[in-house]
Amino acid sequence: MRILSNLAAAGAFQSSGLLDEILSELFEFTSSIMSLNSSGLNELLSKVLSVIKHLLDCSVSCIASSHFTKHWVAMTEIFSQILSSSEDSTGRVVYEASTCITSVLSKVANALKTSDSDTVNTPLMIERSKQILDRAKTCGLMEQLCICLATAGSGLISGSSTMLRTACEACKAIWSLIDGVEALYMKSNPSLFPVTAFRSCSMRRLQIQDRERVSLVGTDSTRMIDAFVRAFLRSKAVQVAVSYCLRQRMETSLQATIQILSRCCLQSAIIPGILCGLPTSLPSTTVVSGGGDGSIVYEIFSVLSLCASLLSKDPQAGETAKTKFANPSLLATHSCLLLAIIAQCFKSSGRNSALFVLTTSMKKQQARLSVLAHHFSSDDGKASLHPHSASAMLALSCILSLECGTPVESSISEVAVPLIPRTATLCEQLKVLDGNGTTKPHNSSGALSYWHGLRDGCVGLLESRLKWGGPLAVQQLCASGIPLLLIELLNHNHQIASAQETASSGYQVGVPSIILQCLEHVETKDLGRPVAFLAKMAGHKPMAVHLVGKGLLDPNRVRRLLDSSSPREVTLDILMIISDLARMDKGFYEHINRASVLEILKDFLIHEDPNIRAKTCSALGNMCRHSAYFYTLLIGNAAYYNEMLYDELRRSIPQLAKLLLSSEEDKTKANAAGALSNLVRNSSKLCDEIVSNGAMQALLKLVADCSTIALNPSRKDGLNESPLKIALFSLAKMCAHAPCREFLRSSELFPVIGQLRQSPESTIANYATLIISKVGGT
Repeated sequence: MRILSNLAAAGAFQSSGLLDEILSELFEFTSSIMSLNSSGLNELLSKVLSVIKHLLDCSVSCIASSHFTKHWVAMTEIFSQILSSSEDSTGRVVYEASTCITSVLSKVANALKTSDSDTVNTPLMIERSKQILDRAKTCGLMEQLCICLATAGSGLISGSSTMLRTACEACKAIWSLIDGVEALYMKSNPSLFPVTAFRSCSMRRLQIQDRERVSLVGTDSTRMIDAFVRAFLRSKAVQVAVSYCLRQRMETSLQATIQILSRCCLQSAIIPGILCGLPTSLPSTTVVSGGGDGSIVYEIFSVLSLCASLLSKDPQAGETAKTKFANPSLLATHSCLLLAIIAQCFKSSGRNSALFVLTTSMKKQQARLSVLAHHFSSDDGKASLHPHSASAMLALSCILSLECGTPVESSISEVAVPLIPRTATLCEQLKVLDGNGTTKPHNSSGALSYWHGLRDGCVGLLESRLKWGGPLAVQQLCASGIPLLLIELLNHNHQIASAQETASSGYQVGVPSIILQCLEHVETKDLGRPVAFLAKMAGHKPMAVHLVGKGLLDPNRVRRLLDSSSPREVTLDILMIISDLARMDKGFYEHINRASVLEILKDFLIHEDPNIRAKTCSALGNMCRHSAYFYTLLIGNAAYYNEMLYDELRRSIPQLAKLLLSSEEDKTKANAAGALSNLVRNSSKLCDEIVSNGAMQALLKLVADCSTIALNPSRKDGLNESPLKIALFSLAKMCAHAPCREFLRSSELFPVIGQLRQSPESTIANYATLIISKVGGT
């Protein structure tokens, strides 16, 4: 084992085949050890698992390999067996097994979040990641990890410090699982933030009682968080294990634990109170001291104080800190977000007092609010805001918002007011200078979380300054132009900077399809702008495909948009859409045909508006650009209503007959058959030419070729694409005229029509019966 471990650490295993073979052998060896059920083998078992972890780290680059998925299945089975065993009193085996679970899940999450959609291997990687996460769901991995956490917590309660590593690793594994599931969901359901400005300020997205709200991270993530919440609420051991993970000050487990707790608070209204050490039976209107020593909130503020020292510009202060973090700003960001969420949850449940988070001690209130202020007062950027500074402002504003309407007088305002940035500073965070020297709202696309915008804290602190600053604060804010700035922030989307970003970002969040749906609810006179937007989007092929798939060319919708009551600009834009789609790809031809626009286009050819006539001609030209798909339809429609054009259309009969016998697609043959039926619809003028040019013989040959399918019940589905029905319909129309009936009666293929009366498809049987009755056959 030591040799394998050293080889893995030295990067000796470059061959994925060799690595897979060694892992397979190790998993079999591990299963054999487990089957002996002997505590004397725990030392060996933990070493084997340690080597497996090293090898899994080496093979994670091959995450798209089917072997890797097989290894994952084996690992989850072993993990389940280890948890059910009672032979691991030290917790080392569980710890090593947990590190293997964490290793795989964290790499899956990172791969999903960093993968490039343009990379060839990305689809396969996503599929393998989905298989790994599906396996985690089906084997109940979240529940098993919660059991692991409870076991570690029980050991910690009894005084066994050896279980601390296990608790930390279990939290890391739980977060990696949630993170991976969320990342997979976001791959297929991207959500650029903010879709609507400052949603979280209104609290509507954080109404914990509203169980019907749409999840931003997917139902799978919600179910997993629910499982953790149940374990956390039912088990004191789980709560102890989580608390110890925070006290340990290990950066990765701190990050994981804080992320888990943030999501738990959003999932359950009880969790925030537990984190603050409040009794679960406490009425919401009763104000008590919360966040005291030993509570999880106390630990969060301690972490923030440590991060403040590490981020301090004073080198001496940073050097005196015993703990070093690789990324203290990220840790501070998530810690502040957890405090903000706790405060917002209290607000939404009616707990209106900052004392629930800050305790009743003025000394602790001062210290906690000051550490939050320190994180944003030390930010250098006047026109930018670092995430940890923005999250600190958010946490402070959310905690202060709990003082709004509180029935108990507190000293919070006295402590807080000096810590709130000056009005001018807050203004600087909400606006920047453009190239012309004029002020515009900041164009940052940053979001602190799925629920919070980068500048929510600025707005919240503005509100606190207004609330506690009196008339003078109102005058200062008005003089600084804050009202106009706030209106601008509400009135514009400041995330997107360029036209290209508009197109791609709008497509990713489904804006085109949303606009398309809105057309049903917009009055005809107001259709101009949304249709113009769709016309622009349809010029990009990926968006065109997306829009057509969402019903852009739905016949009812197109009929309404091209109606005579529709505004002129709407008509022109729809014609442009049809023309662009037809020019772009012949794959759109069938969709255009289904939209039933040919008759409308025919009328537009004599429209009084020359621009509409021109756009119509352009559309028709592009509809004939790539293939002969529309040729027969256009000819057929020309002959549908009367015989005025029969003499001109006489020349098309040989071509139509040729199409029926060619290797063209069935749809083309069906259109040719339909065109021939229109040439006999209004008179018998062209019957002799149809017979002499072989068109009727071609129709009969087509019917004979398709008859096998029509008479076979097991192949009924094949008739949906067959031109047989149209061909029979055309023959039935021709039988209204004597020359056609005589030819049909004398044809050697005529008996096939009689056979088709036995077709299991009623439409075909009816057409065949009609033809026989008209011809006078038996």
